[in-house]
Amino acid sequence: MNPEKIYIVTDVSIPIGMAATNRILSYAKGFTTNGVNCEIIIFRKTENAESISNHNREGNLDGFKFRYLFKSPIKSKHFLKRRIDNFIGAVRLLYFSLFKTKSNSAIIYYSSHTYAIILLKLAKLFHSSILLKEESEHPDVRIQNRLSKFFFIKIHYHLFDGYLLMTKPLIRYFSNQYPKIPSVHSPMTVDLDRFSLKKTKDSKLLTYIGSLNDAKDGVNILIEAFSIVISRFPENILSLYGEALSSDILENYIKYHYLMPLHKEIECSQEIYLS
Repeated sequence: MNPEKIYIVTDVSIPIGMAATNRILSYAKGFTTNGVNCEIIIFRKTENAESISNHNREGNLDGFKFRYLFKSPIKSKHFLKRRIDNFIGAVRLLYFSLFKTKSNSAIIYYSSHTYAIILLKLAKLFHSSILLKEESEHPDVRIQNRLSKFFFIKIHYHLFDGYLLMTKPLIRYFSNQYPKIPSVHSPMTVDLDRFSLKKTKDSKLLTYIGSLNDAKDGVNILIEAFSIVISRFPENILSLYGEALSSDILENYIKYHYLMPLHKEIECSQEIYLS
């Protein structure tokens, strides 16, 4: 199948965000660069009123379009209104997939919510699109309890026609767990145009950008390893940029004797300087 159009359906903030955002944008840019029409659809509001990175509900980037299924991407401050908005987003996603998507299309799903893919699966009964799951992390990362395990292992991953998987260990896992569903190796993508690659000959700076947490990304292991490095090479510096999941986690990082906080925020994220 050569799709007439590719839709990336997600609940990730667009166009500014973290690693997931950048991966989606690199996908979309790659498709359009190679002559495939692509559009990003965001079915949940992503912006907290206290820290807004994305103000626009739609826009164009590098030849592809993105749109939120709301008049604004900003979440309500009220719990009940947020739940209502999530329901509205689900209804609008179903409507969009039924009446707005081209029949000969591919839908790449980038989210951990099962209800949305069920809606896309229902809409698929009325047109010939294919559903692909993009996965860059092992399912165990999202499995917090038996109920989560049931939904992911027994329902969620069975709803797709194929998988786009970042790593070869993921290929092996999904091939064993779901042998009848094809997988494609889709390695990590980096849009080099986002960076000014100026190399400094004497640079001793290492930088980590991402979520500041231990369970998923192992930032504590990085810090402990770097403490060994600077014991031998004290001229090196490690900078961590990201948002800690809690103040306790951030305080644990700062407790290390070789950490010095800069007491400064960068785009609503904590910055830590290690030397």
